[in-house]
Amino acid sequence: MRIFLTLIGFGFLSACGAIVTENGGVIDTRCDVDDCSAALGSSTNSGAKTPEPTVKKPIPIPGKVLPKPVIPKPTVVTFAINAPEKALTLESNVVSWEKKDRFKSFNVYVDNEPSCETPSEAFLGVSEESRALDLTKLGYGPKYYVCVEGIDADGKTSDASNSPIEFKVSNVWVQRMSQTPAARAGASAVWADDKYMIWGGWDGHNALNDGHIYDPKTDTWRAMNMVGAPSARYRHFAFWTGEYILIYGGQDKYGSAKSDHHKYHVKTDTWESISNVGAPLNQFAGAAVWTGETGDSLTRNRMIVWSGMSCATCQLQSVGGVYNFETNSWTPTSSVNVPSPRSFPNFSFVDGKMLISGGGNYNGTGRSDSHAYDLKANTWSNLPASGMVARYSGTDALIGDHFIVWGGAYSRTTTDYRFYNDGVKYNYKTNSFSALPLLNSPAARTGAGRAVIGNKFVLFGGQTITPSYEILPVEDGAVYDLDSSTWRKVSSLNAPPATYGVWGHGVSTGEAFIYWSGNKGSGKSYSQEGGIYIP
Repeated sequence: MRIFLTLIGFGFLSACGAIVTENGGVIDTRCDVDDCSAALGSSTNSGAKTPEPTVKKPIPIPGKVLPKPVIPKPTVVTFAINAPEKALTLESNVVSWEKKDRFKSFNVYVDNEPSCETPSEAFLGVSEESRALDLTKLGYGPKYYVCVEGIDADGKTSDASNSPIEFKVSNVWVQRMSQTPAARAGASAVWADDKYMIWGGWDGHNALNDGHIYDPKTDTWRAMNMVGAPSARYRHFAFWTGEYILIYGGQDKYGSAKSDHHKYHVKTDTWESISNVGAPLNQFAGAAVWTGETGDSLTRNRMIVWSGMSCATCQLQSVGGVYNFETNSWTPTSSVNVPSPRSFPNFSFVDGKMLISGGGNYNGTGRSDSHAYDLKANTWSNLPASGMVARYSGTDALIGDHFIVWGGAYSRTTTDYRFYNDGVKYNYKTNSFSALPLLNSPAARTGAGRAVIGNKFVLFGGQTITPSYEILPVEDGAVYDLDSSTWRKVSSLNAPPATYGVWGHGVSTGEAFIYWSGNKGSGKSYSQEGGIYIP
């Protein structure tokens, strides 16, 4: 007697390896230790003594009816599970145990913990040969396990997975987020303390001054304390310091830049203002980076801000400042060899330098020049030409040694808007730009939600404009793999609605991409929906 656990949406499997399928799905099996053969044993180890089976109560799921998943045109991968009693072995796509004739049926559990005590799916008393697993119901893992119990003729159960098999998924939206906070665009989010935290934004009528914390493990939201919170704003910056969330800049409902800046202590749910003495002029739509908690005393725990606008109709500013989180003080950035002012540039921080590329001029046209600010030396330098057409409001990321700039827009005249679907990567070690591939490059857009997961750059949503000047969200996403220098599409199965105004809404958990809310389009409502995607 044996059963098969069938996984929907995937292709062929190799031991301790990845599966890449025709529909873009991937599943990956992994052991609990680096050496799969050591962890799982070998089917040729017939001299090993078989341990006595352990007995445990089956996991009750009272009243739970598991609907049959409906997934179009599935590609099937099968785990063959022979009657269990010993540690798992893995050969190709077959998971097997010794002693195959003792059990009459099986309980199969899928969970994000190896104990399988709170399974996302469970199949009890299985005697037939296959079951389908809906991967979009897995929930936030980021690890997933299959556990099996064998049921003998007397109804006793034996733990069939004293070494449960771990599997990983790829290109799957594993969870849709519950819809609690008010919908918004132009907010800023961070991944902090294993939670998704979002603050501020614009609801279509007003700037917002509330914040919310989402726990992906429990799919629940809670509101941040409002006492001492920053004034309402959107298009602001948020950074995680390791203990606090910093909120800097932004604009109010009338288009004016905000001058008050704050920090939120996650553990105590309390707000404090930070100094603005010596801070640059109030501005938004510029560049801002966090240097991180590591490094020497001259570079760690700094926020660098530069350029932007002080109001919606004001001229651009070329001033900047460095905020020292440890001393709660500001110092100005150098005004020597400073780049031309700009709005909505692409930027990042690496190797002690803030990188700036592109951006918009006051009249809405774009720029193509790139620069670096050296924090220790307090100096500006010019980077080589990127090869990109001038643009602003692209999507950016830092992956390994490379600063990625992709997409963006350029308005040559009031009736000539151009959106782009090309990009470049800058290698700071070689001080050189190279073009990103155009093959399978996603549709042109600005301001997509984005995150970096490993050596992958994920983008989703964003906006484009029709010939009649209607602003619409781009309803897809893409993943750029730095190692292979290739693009592929983000799965649309179980994806939340694509929206725009979400530049600051996407975050990386390290294993997954979280995306929430945004604008559905001109004259349309804002979305409360979101999702968790594993690339």
